[in-house]
Amino acid sequence: AQKEPRMKQNRLTISINKSADEICDHSINPIHTHKWYDSVVRNIADEHPPRVWTIHKVWWSSDECSTYTITQYERNRLVVFSSYESDYSVRYVFRPLTDTTTEMVYFEWGETGELDGPCGIENLERLKFLVEMNIDILPFEASDFQWWMGLTRRQMRPYFDYWSEQEMQEWLRKALESETVKVVLRDGVRVG
Repeated sequence: AQKEPRMKQNRLTISINKSADEICDHSINPIHTHKWYDSVVRNIADEHPPRVWTIHKVWWSSDECSTYTITQYERNRLVVFSSYESDYSVRYVFRPLTDTTTEMVYFEWGETGELDGPCGIENLERLKFLVEMNIDILPFEASDFQWWMGLTRRQMRPYFDYWSEQEMQEWLRKALESETVKVVLRDGVRVG
């Protein structure tokens, strides 16, 4: 069996139908990291909103903890996180395409070593889904379908105000059955 080639850098690009400030705010807020980046369990920052030298402690699904500092920050344009433990860095660049569409570039690299578990496009697709749908999944169990309807209605009111109760229930049933939503909801959230 052939081994997959190891990378020294990884560049991913995605177009998101939101403004640069909304995407930047969501992607760098430590309370959201584990919701879109699948191997992150928890992220704690020493301050928020961030600035250069803000420190983030990130716990991975492997029970390891890594420490990063923000070494570059231009609000709504770019942020660079650099590891304390290694020569690893990751840069998020936000490029407005229109007033409501932004290209996000996720670029990670190691100066000397190879990347261990580089980010996959599925993480950025999850971020896109969360930001575009204005969803802020909370880390507690929900087994009640009515609870999800209430959560969705509050967070997506602009979209649902013109729908009937039946149309909304049908949309929510389809959404909860989709693979994208199942991936997004897996962080300790159970839908019964």
